[in-house]
Amino acid sequence: MNSTTNDAYPDGGASYTFDIFQYSIIGYDPVFSLNLIALIAFGLFAVVHIVLNIVHRTWYFMILPVAALLELFGFIFRLRIHDHPFDIATYVLFAIPVLIAPTLIAAADYTLVSILMMKGRVSRVGIFSPGVVRYVFLVVDILSFLIQGAGGGISGASVDLVETGSKIVLAGLILSLAVFIFFMIISIYIHYKIRHSSSSSSSSYSTTTNTVNDVNDDKK
Repeated sequence: MNSTTNDAYPDGGASYTFDIFQYSIIGYDPVFSLNLIALIAFGLFAVVHIVLNIVHRTWYFMILPVAALLELFGFIFRLRIHDHPFDIATYVLFAIPVLIAPTLIAAADYTLVSILMMKGRVSRVGIFSPGVVRYVFLVVDILSFLIQGAGGGISGASVDLVETGSKIVLAGLILSLAVFIFFMIISIYIHYKIRHSSSSSSSSYSTTTNTVNDVNDDKK
């Protein structure tokens, strides 16, 4: 909050304050402590997942620590906005990584669910096969990312275009959120099918075992 004085005011402007951040690119001053906590959390998240992926050799999940490192990079520049509220380069270096990271996290989720379907012997849920779950949702998610990226690029082109770019980014976020909610519903149903399939297999195994035991008893 910057103060200024002016003889046009009754008290010489002593009580007048001017918040420069309301005219900055993002329109407010990021809270340093909360952003620092997020930065540290994403850093720890990246380290833990790199170690786990190496230990368990789940290379397809390396996309998660990459996403965390992008968030880390983005939040570093988000903290710089406090000292550079009108610097377009700082805004772009904050916004783009933070927009890319959720797309990578969603891609990891799509891959995980498709693998669970194959492991759980769920070949299809309606029109959704493991390949459809992985690639169709991913394509739509990439589309939403491109919309958000276009909005971020427009916002970074000029201070006058920040509002227009923000609306485009919001449209991309709404699309991404809608797709992810639909994906969550599909995932819950897939989980039910896997549990039901496992229960049926266990019941079948139990019945077969009892039948074999009965036959053995009869032979005795």
